[in-house]
Amino acid sequence: MKTLSIALSLWKLGLVSSEELIVWIDAHIGVSDNPDEALVQLSLDGPGACLKRPFYEFPFRPIELTFTEEFSLRVSALNIQSKFEVINFIKWATIKCMGENLDDAIVIFCYQLEDFCTLEAQVAFLHDELPPLIPRSMSISHFFYASVPGLKLQNEHTV
Repeated sequence: MKTLSIALSLWKLGLVSSEELIVWIDAHIGVSDNPDEALVQLSLDGPGACLKRPFYEFPFRPIELTFTEEFSLRVSALNIQSKFEVINFIKWATIKCMGENLDDAIVIFCYQLEDFCTLEAQVAFLHDELPPLIPRSMSISHFFYASVPGLKLQNEHTV
């Protein structure tokens, strides 16, 4: 069930709370005549406990996101007015972009972000240069969000 793996990925990134994920799972269980045992486990025990189990006990896992996919999902949830969120995003982006394909404008943006010597300069650069990347990021994010209809996200923002 790729949909569940996407939902778990959104949870792992902090875009969906455990409670909202369980509400979503419960809705799926409620409309099923024979719900998958993994869904019942997830509903009863929560994603944190289920993902600690071996694969043979709980086979669903978050999907492996590419750097660009994770960047896009993080951008979709980024409150650009929150200095705390922006700083955390900068820290993540400047570390995670290392070794990524320099043919990607998002990767180039992150490398440029990393080149600034001060946090203030990084924040200013992000505010100036992120907006042109938003349409592509939102398009990528929309694919994931559309795959899990009805799942309530914690912090979806438009930047």
